[in-house]
Amino acid sequence: MDSVVGEIDIFTSATGNFDTITVGHMKTLSRMIYIFKGPCEVCKAICSGISAFCDQSCKCFGGACRGCKDVWNDTVGDVYSKPVGGYVMFTWLCMILTIALSILAFLELDCDKDNSLTNAKNALLVVVVFAVVHMGCALYIQRAIHKYIRLEMDREKYDKEEPPRPQEERDYDITDDYKSYVRKAIWEVVKYDFLFCFYFFFCPAAFGMGCYGMNILGNCTDKESWAAAWGFGGLIVYNCCGGLYFFWLMCRVACGAGKEKVKTQVKKGKKGAKQPASA
Repeated sequence: MDSVVGEIDIFTSATGNFDTITVGHMKTLSRMIYIFKGPCEVCKAICSGISAFCDQSCKCFGGACRGCKDVWNDTVGDVYSKPVGGYVMFTWLCMILTIALSILAFLELDCDKDNSLTNAKNALLVVVVFAVVHMGCALYIQRAIHKYIRLEMDREKYDKEEPPRPQEERDYDITDDYKSYVRKAIWEVVKYDFLFCFYFFFCPAAFGMGCYGMNILGNCTDKESWAAAWGFGGLIVYNCCGGLYFFWLMCRVACGAGKEKVKTQVKKGKKGAKQPASA
């Protein structure tokens, strides 16, 4: 077999090929090798192409996902993760919806019964302005709170260091005492921030503007305008929710401050009780 296997291409065996033609013999059958090697090479090429396509697709989509994640973290995610982030996001969503409804109502509303400058159609433009101010003030208040937290941490930790640590190396993580830092910062903003003072009086004015628009909407046209009603109503509902949120926030600040004061007094009492009495 060893002497003829390289010269013959087809073998017939009546032994069931038991130890007759081995793997070593098959390696010398050139035609057999190429017949079976061709389809394998085709499959290998197809698999390699699919693998390369999948790798490039994963890299492409991975880069896109990382880009979306970075954009989210630098914009909306950054806002939401900071103190009162939920309040800011709620304000933005409500005001974006209010702006969209007001613009839609302005385009479709025809004030054929009231041509004055104070009609409901022009009032919708004022609603848009009020909504934009709400969005800007909410973001400003959050940044002011964050600013006071950083200043407080600088006073407590970093300003006492000699030499002072560079600003970019300072860690402003407030996880361990989150509520205390946020509560103090909110109270500082409420007491001393001028824009917050303006916003405090602006909110009732925005509520009044919504009520005024709802009241004069019937004088503008006899046709129903759901978009205009929801535009004015959005301003009313948001300011009601904002007032309740502010009341709840002040209750948390007051209760938290009282609780912290009690803890401080208890610690001082325990510390004084442990000191031995002087002779």
